Amino acid sequence: MSITYSGGIITVNSGKDSGTTTSGTATTLVDSGKAWTTNEFADYAVVITAGTGKDAIAWVDSNTSTALTVEAFYKPDFANNVTKITPDATSVYTILYRFIDIY
Repeated sequence: MSITYSGGIITVNSGKDSGTTTSGTATTLVDSGKAWTTNEFADYAVVITAGTGKDAIAWVDSNTSTALTVEAFYKPDFANNVTKITPDATSVYTILYRFIDIY
């Protein structure tokens, strides 16, 4: 797996899981096509790799079978400002491995 951040762009070459959001709010990302185990992604990071919120990242607080719950999705910009975003049906995401899972 490789994750890079350069010039305000996050690049993720692989992750734990990925998909396209079917709906979202400021604190949830829903993918109705998933069948996750409850809380299997707690303490993981999720990054939006395309669509609305591209390059936004969040820590997963908890999850249900189809939804990730986060504090907020934060998107950095070139001036080191951070904007909160809301994912929508165009948002493509990747759930990143936790550091402890890599080493």
